[in-house]
Amino acid sequence: MNRPDPSDSGELPPIPTPETDPRLRIPDILAQRPTTAAPKPVDSGSGMAGMVKAWGVAFDFVGTILGGALLGYGFDFWQGTTPVGVLSGLGFGFTAALVRIIRRTMKEEAARSKAKPKP
Repeated sequence: MNRPDPSDSGELPPIPTPETDPRLRIPDILAQRPTTAAPKPVDSGSGMAGMVKAWGVAFDFVGTILGGALLGYGFDFWQGTTPVGVLSGLGFGFTAALVRIIRRTMKEEAARSKAKPKP
């Protein structure tokens, strides 16, 4: 057991600061702010980035068609008509998916043509 020292006055020792204790001083190399490098542009037409974009477009296409079919199924369930809503939903979903792909392609082409320097 630790017994208190009778000569102890009950005061706590002073808290060390970087000026009084050299171990607490931050090294100069750590005190400097790091320089940020400009990010390298990603070539979206090649390698893994192109494949990821292609899969994204494919899943978006299928998901939009399935979303239209689910809306049609919900309409059929609500109204009690069997094939009308699902077929209409499939048609609407397919049309919406084509419109989304065309808009995305046009936006990417516009961005690509702005990024290319003109000769």
